[in-house]
Amino acid sequence: MKGLEIERKFLIRQNTALFENAAARKDITQTYLNGRVNENGEEVQRRVRRIVLSGIEESIRYYYTEKVFVSPKVRKEKEREIGKEEYDLLLRDADPALLPVEKSRYIINHGGLVFEADVYPFSESFATIEAELPSEDTPIEMPPFIDAVREVTGDSRYSNTFLSTERAFPEDREQHTG
Repeated sequence: MKGLEIERKFLIRQNTALFENAAARKDITQTYLNGRVNENGEEVQRRVRRIVLSGIEESIRYYYTEKVFVSPKVRKEKEREIGKEEYDLLLRDADPALLPVEKSRYIINHGGLVFEADVYPFSESFATIEAELPSEDTPIEMPPFIDAVREVTGDSRYSNTFLSTERAFPEDREQHTG
């Protein structure tokens, strides 16, 4: 594994300003592959992504990613762009326990950081937003139009692997039962 990925994640309320202030939008299909153990004995999470970039001209890209979780905020990550043929081949190793995750990602630049807001088709009220950070102690100034409910960094109920099977945020379930 090469680079370290340091992120903090927040649950937010959806609003139109989120979409209006985005620099870009990506529609993502994320499929988890069967896990592996690397040469260091570490559990490796593997996935492939199909990303449709929206803009003047639409394009489709494919990526293969391996992650090793170091702490709730830090992961070792190795990612590379792949072709459609390799993507289709890797899909044969999809983890049958996890459904593909569909989401629209809105890229927001603010305060010298890049924020990635993920909107899922199963929730009309909530979304998540992540900030990739240069260090664990980097302060975060949330964009003023973002209504953060709370930080969910390290809370597995907001991970894409959990959402792949649950298809709901805990708050969505509470709204429907309360």
